[in-house]
Amino acid sequence: GAGRRGGGAQIAHVFTTAGSHTVRLTVSDGCGHTATHEETIAIAAGPAPTATTTAHGRVLDVAGLPIGGAEVHAEPGGTATSNGAGDVSVTVGQGVPVRITVGKDGYAEQVILTQVPDLPQADAYFEATLLQREPGQTLTDAAAGGSIAGKDGAQVALPPNALVDPDGNPVTGAVDVFVTPVDVVNQIRAFPGRAVGLSPDGTQGPIVTYGTVEYAFEQNGAALNLSPGTLATIEIPVYASKNLDGSALAPGDTYPLW
Repeated sequence: GAGRRGGGAQIAHVFTTAGSHTVRLTVSDGCGHTATHEETIAIAAGPAPTATTTAHGRVLDVAGLPIGGAEVHAEPGGTATSNGAGDVSVTVGQGVPVRITVGKDGYAEQVILTQVPDLPQADAYFEATLLQREPGQTLTDAAAGGSIAGKDGAQVALPPNALVDPDGNPVTGAVDVFVTPVDVVNQIRAFPGRAVGLSPDGTQGPIVTYGTVEYAFEQNGAALNLSPGTLATIEIPVYASKNLDGSALAPGDTYPLW
């Protein structure tokens, strides 16, 4: 799904919308031989919320200062905007997993996963920390591809015709590229996106991170995506110095990329 790759006999993908989806599986043996199989599958809708309640939250920057004007969207639920003190209240569903997306122009987006119990007068509290994006750089022509380098060694290389607009159309011409590494040792609360990994068997759980980067692509203010099946090459700086068992990281160590 959406270009997801795996190195085993099983791979999982989570669909965000119900309905009919075309799934294409390509298997390669590492020696240049490939085989492809395609099927159309029907994805059933997930459970509906039993009720709604209000989630109260606060949006801060990495220095702990409030951010006003941040857009907060809950799914299932509603949409709200943080005030000058960073405070926000948004409607959320009860009894089902809720995805709260927090974003503002100039900041890396953050996603919070929560679930409010199906209890009378239940409410919730969340806190989002947004990291200011690094200044944008220009990729001269998306049709030609190219490389963009950020700080601390973070970079991205795009092949030709790698990007599509929100409607799925190929993008040509100049593109703004934002490469924003996150120092997970000192700025872990600003981890962008979801700090959740999807295992090959479909189970989800928290991930451990040694470093991460937000790569964002825009043209005339509209967000762009990689075209399905396209691969970009990225380099991610490692900020951690030790493994979970306390041993030191060493050149040549390898780790799963979530």
